[in-house]
Amino acid sequence: MNEPKQDRIYASERPLQDFVFDEKVADVFTDMINRSVPGYATIISMIGMLADRYCTPGSAAYDLGCSLGGAALAMTHHISHKDSQLEIAQKRSALENVLIPETIADHKARIQEAGFSSCDTWFQCFNFASMVAFK
Repeated sequence: MNEPKQDRIYASERPLQDFVFDEKVADVFTDMINRSVPGYATIISMIGMLADRYCTPGSAAYDLGCSLGGAALAMTHHISHKDSQLEIAQKRSALENVLIPETIADHKARIQEAGFSSCDTWFQCFNFASMVAFK
């Protein structure tokens, strides 16, 4: 697969004009969207995971405003590669006593007990979160 062309459309001074989705933009759109939409790759990946969890045989899944069609591809990939019930049960059993969910409030309390003065969740995807704390 070819590397996407780098978006340099607005890198140099040019007359002010409204954005137009033309051939120049289409040519570099993969790079443009990845750099312009924070978390774009994560969003696309999570859409696939949601499809895996909620789509059942006969479900209709739509990628509205599809730009690159990435969400549709992610949904198709995840739906067609579902784990078997045995595999899911074994993964659940293996993690059951190890991966114990806690609330963000629990994490923040433990961080404050460790001497940090402030703590914020800066990213969350489903029940996984990334926090930043300052002493």
